[in-house]
Amino acid sequence: MTSTSFSKLRSLAFSMVSASTLLLASTAVAQVSGPTGPTPPPYSATVSVEPLVALPGVSRTITITGLWPNGCIPGNVSVLSEYSRFTRSIVLRLNLPLTTVPCTAAVTPYTLTTTFAPETEGTLRTVAISSDNNYRGETNIVTDLPNAVRARFDITGNWYDPATNGSGLSFTHSFMGSDAAFGTWYLYDPTGLPRWYSIQAGRWVTNTQYVATLYETRSQAVPCPAPATIACPVRFSTVTVVGTMSITVTGRDTAVAEARNAAGTVLFTSNVLRMGL
Repeated sequence: MTSTSFSKLRSLAFSMVSASTLLLASTAVAQVSGPTGPTPPPYSATVSVEPLVALPGVSRTITITGLWPNGCIPGNVSVLSEYSRFTRSIVLRLNLPLTTVPCTAAVTPYTLTTTFAPETEGTLRTVAISSDNNYRGETNIVTDLPNAVRARFDITGNWYDPATNGSGLSFTHSFMGSDAAFGTWYLYDPTGLPRWYSIQAGRWVTNTQYVATLYETRSQAVPCPAPATIACPVRFSTVTVVGTMSITVTGRDTAVAEARNAAGTVLFTSNVLRMGL
């Protein structure tokens, strides 16, 4: 499979991916001219978790540290939404003070803390936004069992089966960190239309085999804005658990990908290679 063909496929899939995962707009504020000149972009923050990896039910301390462009720093932080089965995310809202007192112009440091106790295994995306709806930063919370298996290989990258050129897998793997992996699988249905799936909430059952839940998201038909295009980002309307997906790594750049339905029946198996060989 050529890099060009796979890039086109990824472009179509990623045009839709915003419909399935929690879309928290990282609002890059445009340089808008005002009475005092261009408006600077929002300041980012560092989000940290202690402990990063722990058992289900263990309370974590989440700390948000950063610089604010003026003296009206956030006063506290709230957990806006809790664990979601499909988005596997929580949102931390940095609450700005409601005051009519003018803010000082000096850049001001701030530190906020809160606690959260995940109840299920897996990786939870933890995103901080301010109450003016600007993205500030993010991290992951990892919940795992004691003595959890760690991966032998980093599976980050694009994978494809030469026998089914035009379909493919893409993985992001925190190999040196939490060891969590997130994947997307680009396939075609019996009518030849493209379909895509997300691979989430998984774990390494051995140091070479990763098993996760396979989700499919769909959207209702919607018109794309002008100029007319064949695809555009829209919100998903349904999320379906297809079954499970496993990737068994047989070498640094070779693996076997397998999909099973909810009953455990094998749907298909692909011998995949990492692109770039």
